[in-house]
Amino acid sequence: MAQDVVTPPDTQQKLRCVASTGDTFRCTVDEAHPGWADQTRGLATRADKNESNCFRHALLSADGTAVVTYNEDLILRTFAVPLAHSDDEPADIKPYCSAPSPAKLTSLTLHPAFDVTNPATTLLAISQPDLPIRLTNALDLTYTHASYTWQNSLTEAYIAPSSLLFVDDNHFVAGAKDSLAVFDIHNQDAPVVEYPMRKGRKARKLYGADNAGIGGIVSSLALSIDNLLAAGTYNRQVGLYDNAGQGESIAAFDLSYDDADDKLLKGNGVSQLAWSPCGNYLFVAERQSDALLVYDIRHTGRRLNYLSGRHALTTLKLSFDFATDTNGKIDMWAGGTDGKVRVWRDVTSREGRIEPDLALHASQAAVSNTILNHREPMLITTSGQRRSPSDLVGLDDSDPDLSSSESSSDSEESESDFDEHEKSGLHGQDAQYETPASGMSSIVAVEDPWRGPAFDNVLSFWRIV
Repeated sequence: MAQDVVTPPDTQQKLRCVASTGDTFRCTVDEAHPGWADQTRGLATRADKNESNCFRHALLSADGTAVVTYNEDLILRTFAVPLAHSDDEPADIKPYCSAPSPAKLTSLTLHPAFDVTNPATTLLAISQPDLPIRLTNALDLTYTHASYTWQNSLTEAYIAPSSLLFVDDNHFVAGAKDSLAVFDIHNQDAPVVEYPMRKGRKARKLYGADNAGIGGIVSSLALSIDNLLAAGTYNRQVGLYDNAGQGESIAAFDLSYDDADDKLLKGNGVSQLAWSPCGNYLFVAERQSDALLVYDIRHTGRRLNYLSGRHALTTLKLSFDFATDTNGKIDMWAGGTDGKVRVWRDVTSREGRIEPDLALHASQAAVSNTILNHREPMLITTSGQRRSPSDLVGLDDSDPDLSSSESSSDSEESESDFDEHEKSGLHGQDAQYETPASGMSSIVAVEDPWRGPAFDNVLSFWRIV
């Protein structure tokens, strides 16, 4: 997470597009990689082939020099981060390297000591169904350093983690349904630590419900400065574990509420967790929730406040990031399904409901990844989304003249494990910050009437000026 970016102090600050992928991914899956849909899905339907090639996920390296992305065409790509101080026209960027995946990835994570000058640290861990966890290299995605076996002890079937996180230079944590496992990257056998998160019936009977732990698919992991591991599940629960997941369970709480704001806050599962730099606050995002939640972990389970107006009532995983200024104040940045990136100022010093302070119109499609670069003041976004079922009606019909993609203005229906992303084709233009009260910027992406906003699939790099 970016922690050293100084965010704009007032509403007159701007973002300027430094580079983007332009029109490269504003296409269908089959156009991006002809024949790949058939290879990965067996006999692919026309709907599969004509799906928008949106960005599912994006990760920024620890040194701020590389971004790893994963698209609907099931291809991993690594991009070099451009310099943010250029005043030239926005550059069109191309992948440094890429590699197709034989099956849909369920999770990926980058090494915490990533240094582009040291290939031994440019590691990427990925997981996919029915295969071992694989350790590859972000600078050569076709190379495999090692693989790690996590199997069901009864069926011997491979367990595909739904979340991965490096907790130090030599260990990563994997989360699956009702279980966590810790792996040593130098040991390719079984996990060094594995334990269920939900206690059995006997334990619940003997020790009570408070020791029942949490259950469900582990959808997000985050590590605090105090080495406390937070694990969130699609059951709307969060568990805290000592010693980076290798210690005992410290606490567990759920996200259910009994107040007037329940309808606004209630989501259908944790999509992202993040710790504040001081380790006192935990930030929580859920799917199908219009708010970001802020918890004071010094009072476990107590919600300090919530950030409203996120525009995230969708099953897409719309990511967030935060930055601290020189005074230690934390500003939260998050994208929404309406194509805007919003900023909430000084979020840990206020209680109750907090409205966004700034908003930027960045895309016609959902802004799925919002990343702040700690190396220099830069915002990285991805956009795009899978189309709704109504957009794909008739794609399997025999009429060859049938349009492959009807226009869709706000498609946000998706059961994808990863969320779709942002657009930034604002070549040669500045994007102005505006407060919600004054209206949003009129600068928008170029829209193809035959494809609609769902094809606004762009990786963008913005300079904070």
